[in-house]
Amino acid sequence: MRNLNPRSAPVAATSGTSDDAALTPTARRQLAAGALLGALDGYVRELLGDVAGANEWVDQHMSPLGKRAHMEAVRRGDLRGVKHGRRILVRRAELNSFLESHSVKHRTAADESVSGINTARASEVAAAVLTQVGLRLRKG
Repeated sequence: MRNLNPRSAPVAATSGTSDDAALTPTARRQLAAGALLGALDGYVRELLGDVAGANEWVDQHMSPLGKRAHMEAVRRGDLRGVKHGRRILVRRAELNSFLESHSVKHRTAADESVSGINTARASEVAAAVLTQVGLRLRKG
């Protein structure tokens, strides 16, 4: 992955030998920042992997609602549809929000899955990267 931080200068990666002791504190911070940024970039891409599909269109035959429910929701005005031939198309993002708003079990605002961030997984990723670079995560 490429380094997205324009201010950090490229630092050569070390193999974890006695060369780590020879690094200056600035170089160690830059190395840790680059590794952490790379890991977080991968984690965020994993979280947002399905966002690219949000602009695609879904017809009544491929709808998770089923053909009749899909067409009825468009007729009622619950979903904005576009007719193209015999197909009634709806944007996937709108369909997903419709499904979430009509779910049987409503989630609370404190629920992790609503925010989409798994804090435990994020902490694991950060700790693993810092350990790999030779730094420890401070508590407190």
